[in-house]
Amino acid sequence: MKNNNQQTIPRRRFLGRMAAAAGLTGAGMATAGEEGEGGRRFLRLSLDLPPRVGEGGEDRVRFGVITDTHYGDRDDTPRPRYFRWSQPNVAEAVREFNEAELDFAIHLGDVIQETHNRNASLALLQAIDEEFRKFDGPIHYVPGNHDLADFSKEDFVANTSGAVAQTHYFFDQGGYRFILFDACYRADGVSYNTGNFAWTNCFIPPAQIDWASGVLDEAKSEGLRAMAFAHQNFDRFGTSFRIANADQVIDMLASKGNVDALFSGHQHGGNYEFIQGIHVITLVANVDGPDRSTSIVRVAADGALEVIGVGKRQTNWGPYPPSQVDPTP
Repeated sequence: MKNNNQQTIPRRRFLGRMAAAAGLTGAGMATAGEEGEGGRRFLRLSLDLPPRVGEGGEDRVRFGVITDTHYGDRDDTPRPRYFRWSQPNVAEAVREFNEAELDFAIHLGDVIQETHNRNASLALLQAIDEEFRKFDGPIHYVPGNHDLADFSKEDFVANTSGAVAQTHYFFDQGGYRFILFDACYRADGVSYNTGNFAWTNCFIPPAQIDWASGVLDEAKSEGLRAMAFAHQNFDRFGTSFRIANADQVIDMLASKGNVDALFSGHQHGGNYEFIQGIHVITLVANVDGPDRSTSIVRVAADGALEVIGVGKRQTNWGPYPPSQVDPTP
């Protein structure tokens, strides 16, 4: 099976220091305050990422993740939602990702908040994509349910600049196969498209599960480990937000023996679980605060996984040993 993504960049050594929002776990030194919209002021911290390890002083792979930006021209709401802040927050995240010299960056969906006007919603999507394209390397997207309220999946991929113009695909990097699932379907197999989307009971169709099974078999034969991404949740914390057939998908993934982690957004508060030998990580939504909430994921040469939260709302996870070893303290 041919790799769908022909765009690659060499592994690079981390050079700089990352800026992270006040409140991030770990030692840091406050620098000058930063004036935000509405006169809010934020202190900033400087933080050294852990050194790369292994041959040449490098990790196997290091990548950036952002989710649930819900960008929109709307006033803040007490849920909370900070819709207008997402564009500058994505720009700041990309600057940090570039400083960290990551291998790739991925957006886990709900890029925008729907307007109920196709052209207006496409303009919002294009504005976020314009910022995300400033990342110095491949970028990837999975569609979220809010992304499909006002236009189709074809519109979504045509107006984002991901490495592959599809809603589900795979690519290889650093000894890993990364699989992107599209869970924006109903249980009867109907794809969510314009005006036909839901927050709950999203579903990964059997054909997509079979496709992923073959992709993982091929990866295993090539000695590759694997991780997977979707917008909706695999974890069991926010059950109403969970992919309706998540158990079936996890059973398949676990049976392969080479899947280390699953990443998603959708459930805005974030979560971590260890299910059938797989690290199942739900990342915090950006739109829930005026500050950005992103993550850098690093996989050390020995397979240890660490999620480094960037921003005061995103928890650090790990470092965890490879998935075959129960990470429970």
